[in-house]
Amino acid sequence: MSVPCGQNDHWRRIRIHLLVASQHIDVAAIRGRFGAAETTPVILADNECRTELFITSLPEGVPAPTSGGPKPDIGLYFHTERKPRVKDHSTPPSHDDFFVALSDAIREAGPCLMGVSVELIYPESEARWRIPLLAQPPQLTEPQSALGKIELAGMTLRFTESPVNIFEASFNRTPDVGHLLVALSFGFSLDTRELADLYPRVLEQAENWSSLFVDTGVVTKSAPTGGGV
Repeated sequence: MSVPCGQNDHWRRIRIHLLVASQHIDVAAIRGRFGAAETTPVILADNECRTELFITSLPEGVPAPTSGGPKPDIGLYFHTERKPRVKDHSTPPSHDDFFVALSDAIREAGPCLMGVSVELIYPESEARWRIPLLAQPPQLTEPQSALGKIELAGMTLRFTESPVNIFEASFNRTPDVGHLLVALSFGFSLDTRELADLYPRVLEQAENWSSLFVDTGVVTKSAPTGGGV
């Protein structure tokens, strides 16, 4: 399964902006296979998740990878959500259909750079914040009582010059149903030959980052590493 629908119960939304050189992937073949146009998304669907995929030409000025090689000229934008398949007369291709076609379209090995945003959700009965400020949020006394009782509901951390390419981490809690929410933004990279594992690899990285801030009692890798962008 190219997208672990139902296998990772924490993620609820994934956005991936993947940059690649057409020298490395036959993008025309993929567009022809799925009828993709510059401004029309390809819909991929499985029983528990749905993706809108845009395949677009990149403007001039996109930098070349630091590892060398041709400049990216194609962008693949994945927006994936947990959403049951809609039963209608159309049958969109599955995620596996797309990644099989993508693997067939690879011309040669080369780097794929990407920016990633992942939202994860944890039942509060099974997880707790590692950050004391969130675990025991202070009640604020200013402004005064005219506004009512005030307490810290969430926070956002931004990272600059991160050697592991994490950009931002936001945290919140749903007051009604008792869930902890984590939103992460980070850079990532894969070789074209690894793209069939794009989603599992991205989600593994997101879970590793999240484990620094949320304790679920599950041991994960202690030192996540990001890819260069």
